[in-house]
Amino acid sequence: LKLASPPPSGKSCGRASPWQCPRPDSEAKRRRAVMSGRGPPPGYLAGGGVVTLPPNASGRSGSGWGEQRSRVAPPPPGWAPPTNWQSQYGAVPGLSMPAGSAQSLVAAFGKGRPGESRTLNRNQKTLLYIVPCLLSLVLYVLFANVYHRACHVVLTLTFSAFITLIVVAYLRSHIPFHFWLAAFSLFAVCTTTLVGVLSYHMVLSEYWLLYDSNTYTNILPSEPASGYADAGKLVFADGTRVDATKALGYKDGDTYCVAPIVDDEEPALVQFWAVGRNCCGARGSFECGDAWDSKARSGVVAFDGREKYSAAMKMAEAAYGIASAETPVLVHWVVEPEQIETKSWRIGISIMLVGLLIQQLMFAAISLGLNSALQANMFFR
Repeated sequence: LKLASPPPSGKSCGRASPWQCPRPDSEAKRRRAVMSGRGPPPGYLAGGGVVTLPPNASGRSGSGWGEQRSRVAPPPPGWAPPTNWQSQYGAVPGLSMPAGSAQSLVAAFGKGRPGESRTLNRNQKTLLYIVPCLLSLVLYVLFANVYHRACHVVLTLTFSAFITLIVVAYLRSHIPFHFWLAAFSLFAVCTTTLVGVLSYHMVLSEYWLLYDSNTYTNILPSEPASGYADAGKLVFADGTRVDATKALGYKDGDTYCVAPIVDDEEPALVQFWAVGRNCCGARGSFECGDAWDSKARSGVVAFDGREKYSAAMKMAEAAYGIASAETPVLVHWVVEPEQIETKSWRIGISIMLVGLLIQQLMFAAISLGLNSALQANMFFR
């Protein structure tokens, strides 16, 4: 606000103080602005609706400019403020914004006036698709190669990424691209962690057990099993076979099958047993693994279900009058043990790749509809 200059000495408008007198040329300036098209109709301010009554229009006595009064009234029908309001009548001098500065602020901070475009361009959509994919690939590599040795390290890194992305999404929620990039990455971390843990416990744990264990060859079935306690893969001597005639199935939900491994000379104690699940009858049949193949003479150590298999071995001892070693070695009978190890690795990696593919298809579908949602102001109101 700017105070009006006092009238020249010797002149008075009838007010108590000369500072209360309006400048005599203000009405003339306003009328010239109206006539030149730079101002609103007479008596109205831009976007306002303030009517200035002429002297004595209110019925009060007085003279000159000192008796002008104002009241609020709506603008006339059909009138609208000028579009270039920054340079028109009623604008505050010195507060205009340079051309293009509003658009620069919108591009920098993501907030614009109502109706401002807030969609994502092609490069931003590409980053929304690529960055979460790369993040998932890094985590899958950690779960496939590091998790079995340092699970706490992998889980700590995953949790740190999870918290960091939540904070970024919250702090940058006013910028659509930053928010959605953090949201997509957060979803990728969650799904990758879930799929990675499931893949490891389902398949990859067996692979790493076989990978880290020892391999022994040319083993006789009569050799003490205690000498192969650290074995993962066993290759028996020629002539070794599974005696399916002394197989037995122990049913406890699933059927746990066992059969002694022998050669031409039956040992006094059974040191090695072929085992399997749901692949035999109650007595005298065994079709687990490659037991049907006469070329098979190798075994992959069975690390799970030992309690159930021990119950089946005791039943076989009682049923067939045979004796078992105190700590026998249980194996899955196969032709090539290396193929079992490779198969476990391929299945685990396939599970991760399928999870990554489903995740990226979801991101692609969301990206297609994201601009439409942003244009409709469904987010960030």
